[in-house]
Amino acid sequence: MEFIFSERPNNIFYGDICKINGQGCLIFGFGKSEAAQIASSDNMIAYDMACLTRDDEGTLYGHFEMEARAKGIDDPIKERIEIKNFLRMLDQEETQRLLDLNPHLKAIDGLVEIPYDAFVASCTYNITFTAPADFPFRPEGLPEIERDPQKRIKHFIKLSKDSNVRSFVVPWTDTVEEKAVLIKDALIQKK
Repeated sequence: MEFIFSERPNNIFYGDICKINGQGCLIFGFGKSEAAQIASSDNMIAYDMACLTRDDEGTLYGHFEMEARAKGIDDPIKERIEIKNFLRMLDQEETQRLLDLNPHLKAIDGLVEIPYDAFVASCTYNITFTAPADFPFRPEGLPEIERDPQKRIKHFIKLSKDSNVRSFVVPWTDTVEEKAVLIKDALIQKK
């Protein structure tokens, strides 16, 4: 099989992209895919391979892209959507730490907007994750991906820092359905 290699291999991060209430969202963290699927009513754009790009005005976009695609398949950038929200799904321990650091909160009953730098710091795993270099079935000629964690973080920041994207953490809930409702309800109010 012949392949076309991505022109953007370093723009691909371990996240999901979906539209929730018409707003493009990049989602990282614990339980991201199932909650995103429910909250977006199956309006999923990318699972696990979120490719970010920006235009000359600094607008951030996202789409699904792999490092290689079969010849004859259109460039997936044609399917990109504007990203309006970054969501970081917290696990149970992370949610408790957030409550411990903010004793005035008895509970977290919605999304918590956080500064961009705090979002990046909380998402280093998703930003720096890459498949192993010796991953089986790598097509010959596949471009090398930057594997240095600090360089990947810098590249993510270069792509996204000055965009108009808002950053949120999503607290732990007992069920993924509760988390999906929490997200969907919050993003109606955040338009």
